[in-house]
Amino acid sequence: MQALPNLAEGRLAEAITRLGRDGFEAVLWELFLAVARPDNLIILAYRDAGPPLVLYRRFNQPQVFAELDRTYLAGAFRLDPYFDLHLQRAPDGLYRLRDIAPDAFHRSRYFIEYYDQTTLQDELTFVVWPEAGVSLNLCLGRDATSGRAFLPAEAECCQRLAPVVAALALYLASDESAFVTGQEFIIDGGWTAA
Repeated sequence: MQALPNLAEGRLAEAITRLGRDGFEAVLWELFLAVARPDNLIILAYRDAGPPLVLYRRFNQPQVFAELDRTYLAGAFRLDPYFDLHLQRAPDGLYRLRDIAPDAFHRSRYFIEYYDQTTLQDELTFVVWPEAGVSLNLCLGRDATSGRAFLPAEAECCQRLAPVVAALALYLASDESAFVTGQEFIIDGGWTAA
């Protein structure tokens, strides 16, 4: 197995040292840039009922999330293959959209009415279950910014990194993370915030 580039290893160390502190998501973004060079990142918390929570988003192309609130969160998420992974209780791991999407995905209502407008070309998503009924999806996307799919080597690096990303996400969603900053990071589908 080929080692991760030194840059990625340094970014991983930085992400670990930033756990539970301000700026963790930005350092995680830098790690993903070193490993796979995504054009965008969104972290969603899916729950069994109600729309997902958007915990973080980063992008270069504003079009990629232009319809997120009005279309996706308003109901289109129910047709997303990643939400289907949530409902099916897919295990923690890395999932590529082309591997989980139905054969007729490009002709689906979801694709025509929402996904095509995002300019997304490819997605790699880390799925993590911090608690029953809640899945975190850390979605790396390639959109019109680069105009290309992830390379096999980039997907392979992400696959190898999946257990580490899961551990970082699980730690942030745990009670123990509150001891780092004295603040709680609650992943409960937004029920306590309502």
